[in-house]
Amino acid sequence: MDRPFDARREMLIDSNQPPHEWRPVSLVVALRAALLQEPTTLPLPVNNHRQRTIRAIMDELTNRGLDGDSLVRFGMGPEIVGAILEFLIPDWFATTGFDVSVSASRSTLAIAGTAQATSAPRDISTDWRRLMETRLPLASEAGSEDPQQVFRQVQACMLALAQTALPWVMAAPLDDVIALRPPPEESLQVYVSSPGPDPDLLDEYRWAVERFSTTLLTDWSTSSLHREHRWLMNLHPAPCCVEMMDDRLVPLTDLQAEIAHRATTPSREGQPVQMAGMAGTLSAKMHEQALELLRENQFRAAATLFEFALSQNPEDAGAANNLGFCLVPEDPRAALPHLNRAALLGYPHPLINLYNRALCHSLLGEHRSTLALIEAEWAVDSPSEGAFLWTQVDGALRLVEHVDVRRNVAVLAASAADSLGQREDQARWDRLAA
Repeated sequence: MDRPFDARREMLIDSNQPPHEWRPVSLVVALRAALLQEPTTLPLPVNNHRQRTIRAIMDELTNRGLDGDSLVRFGMGPEIVGAILEFLIPDWFATTGFDVSVSASRSTLAIAGTAQATSAPRDISTDWRRLMETRLPLASEAGSEDPQQVFRQVQACMLALAQTALPWVMAAPLDDVIALRPPPEESLQVYVSSPGPDPDLLDEYRWAVERFSTTLLTDWSTSSLHREHRWLMNLHPAPCCVEMMDDRLVPLTDLQAEIAHRATTPSREGQPVQMAGMAGTLSAKMHEQALELLRENQFRAAATLFEFALSQNPEDAGAANNLGFCLVPEDPRAALPHLNRAALLGYPHPLINLYNRALCHSLLGEHRSTLALIEAEWAVDSPSEGAFLWTQVDGALRLVEHVDVRRNVAVLAASAADSLGQREDQARWDRLAA
């Protein structure tokens, strides 16, 4: 039986070979990863190697028929803009009255109290701040104590950044884009006032990026799903040669199922494509930082990051699950509605979500509900996968990485059966947990 497609795994398999021997999937995954490895946090020799690697991969893709320059600018441009968020967003929160900083030891967002220094060299970060100062809609409501108001303000800043920096990505010298090197004000004004690219062009190259480097169809944009479907129906041309397209085969039934699901559930794409790309980059940074905050028992601060994500996209199942996950140690009852909503929204890791919900019931002493929930959903079609979970160790919750989720669900069920005095059920679940 063929193993399921995993874009990152394919890249890791090829990584010991020179790029000219890589599959197209591996080239796009590696290019995307290198571009989003923020150059401002790397030592100069490493950064120089990064830029050479990016250029080599772009040249290889171009030689095979997928224009590397267009793929970076049009397909990955929104994510490049998103990388600039790392050293701008702390200022945005701080201006609204929320104290936010950037960790000196990690290139991720940090709530005040974890670090105070910025990881970006002063020349790049300061120049970007100066360029954006007069373009941000912040000053009118600074000092707000309403988180939702703050989230709306920061979202407005994200849109302002997209409208300013995306034209720069489209037209600036490519070396400047790769290095996130900000332009002089007069050059930026020229970029901003120039006609932007056709939205269809952005969608076309976004499709190429997602097709070759995004594993799950649930993470594709709707426009990419539609283009893939039309291409399979011979109604739309491919963004590259057929030989490259054949490197990944997308099952038509899976594609149709995801399109149907999008059509019958509330829209999750109320943002323009450039905002969606930026949000994806920010989401990854939020996830990394939330884990750091949780390790430091800053549960409320970690939850705030996902509250912000939900303020941008209320239908984000991942953000809903992660918000609930952050709340579990301090308030499992408050966590449950978010975890239940994530399940309703189709969170793509149902076994993890089941564990999180069952754990909340267990912590609340609702052992009958714990057992009933697990009995009802144990057979969920989900592989035995690793994850970050809260587990009970000596009566306290501890954040554990890469544990076997299915086994831990069985452990919860056995514990609930034990508390209820149901010895046969306990023995059955103990066997499943063994």
